[in-house]
Amino acid sequence: MITIPLALVFLSTLADIVIGNCAVCQTVAQRAEFHLEDGKPPETFAKGECGLNMILYPTIQKVNQCKAIAPQIIGNAQYVKLLLRPGKQYKNVCNSLKLC
Repeated sequence: MITIPLALVFLSTLADIVIGNCAVCQTVAQRAEFHLEDGKPPETFAKGECGLNMILYPTIQKVNQCKAIAPQIIGNAQYVKLLLRPGKQYKNVCNSLKLC
């Protein structure tokens, strides 16, 4: 019988949550970036962006993470300006949110 120390299980679960938050954040921020680059207003972004069809391998937890992260990104004028800059700024937004 193989036993796994409880601390190792906890750290593994914590790592999954952190990695999950990062992936969800990057997905949301990248979609926000596309939304803004298309000239759409920021306030129309958050509605409907966190459905089960938006996230790869969706779970209720990921949808809830998305619903928590989306308003933080689109509701912050600094992040909106950053997303409108050239390049893949969505990574910088998630780093600023300390989710990656």
